[in-house]
Order: sequence, then C-alpha cells, then structure tokens
Amino acid sequence: MSLASGFCQGLGIDLIQAAKNELEFVEEVSTYPNLSSGPLVRNAIRRYEFFWLPLASQYLSDAQLASPPLDVAWVWHAHMLAPHYYEQDCQNILSKVLDHSPLDRTQRDRVQNDVEDLWRQTYPDEPFHVDPTKPPAMATIYQSKIQYNLEEACSRQFKFIYQVSLPHYRDELFLKRAVERYVHHLELMRLHRDVFMVSLLRLRTHLAYPPTLSSNLQPKCQGIAGKTFVPR
Repeated sequence: MSLASGFCQGLGIDLIQAAKNELEFVEEVSTYPNLSSGPLVRNAIRRYEFFWLPLASQYLSDAQLASPPLDVAWVWHAHMLAPHYYEQDCQNILSKVLDHSPLDRTQRDRVQNDVEDLWRQTYPDEPFHVDPTKPPAMATIYQSKIQYNLEEACSRQFKFIYQVSLPHYRDELFLKRAVERYVHHLELMRLHRDVFMVSLLRLRTHLAYPPTLSSNLQPKCQGIAGKTFVPR
C-alpha cells in the first residue's frame, strides 16, 4: 500500500477525490463575482445562520451529505475553512458541530431536490435558490451570533481558484503525490510547532471535514491542528 493510500485509509477520507470535488466547487463559485463580497454575501450569511444551520441540525439525518443552495454552500464552506471558529460558532448556535463532506456536482444535484423540498416546507417565506448574479432586493438587519468574519473570509477564499487553476491540479498522479507531500507537511508541523506552514490544496481539502479533522488529525499531530489551522 502506498503512503498516500495508507494515509487516506487511516483518515477515512479519499483526499484525492475530495480535492477534485473542492476544485469543482470553487470553480463554480468563481463564475459569480457577487459571491466574493457585498450584499449577496451578507444575505447568504443570514440565510446560512438562520435557515441552513437549524435545518441541517434538526431535520437532516446526514447533514454531512446535504447540499444547500450555492450561496449558502459557499458561506458554509468558507466557515469550515476556519475550524476553530467553525466549532465555536456551531456550538454557540446549535450546541453541536455539523459534519460535512465535499460532494461532486452530480452528488449535489442528486440530493438537493430533497433538501429543497424540506427547505420550502420549513421556510415558506424564504426562497431556496437566489440569483447569484444579482444583489438581494433589500437588506435584512439581524443580530448574528457568528463570531468569525464570514464576509471577509468569503472575499479572501474567492481568490483561491487562481492558485490552483493550472491543469496539473486535476492530474491523478499529481494529486496522489500531493497527498504524500501533505503527510510530510504534517510531520514537519508536528516537529516545528512554532513555524506557521501552509499546504494549500491538501490542507484546504482536509479542513472541509471539520469533526473528522478534529478527531483524526489532532491525535496524529498531538493537538496542533486547532492551534495552527486558524487563518492568520
């Protein structure tokens, strides 16, 4: 068994497929500049906090495989990339942490119909889909419990696709070797705790599995995950 295969098996995550799903998702988001910042993002944060999180927590037996509308999915994704804050905010709002797995486009389309039906039944006055090419008709004032600056995070993360836009980031062999490099990266983090290190695509992909990250990475790195992965 290769180093990459053994590591993924130990995590219970196929990081190669997850990276492909991550790239596909951020490519889709990048086609809508309004999801970078501004009124659409602020409205998406409201929808995420007041509609999606309670819905996923209370009614979806497997929120890990759920598929919210694109604007909400983007905010959720940006939130999970800061696992320390994501855990704190989920505990503050829901008293638990929602797990999630990045899905490919086919998987998201397949499960979204059921999620949309549940959303419409639960929130008849709040549309499931919004037009990502247009700002909301009016801004809604609300008091958020989320401590993390999600609008700033969405703006920052929106630029990520530029860093992984070259074709080799989709190559199977490149991704396999990237997993192997990620294993070595984690070992360096364990040995040099005072040095801030970033392994872009691999780390970002792993961050999209919040409780899984906490349960399987912290034991391997002896507690450095929560400390080091908070964005600077």
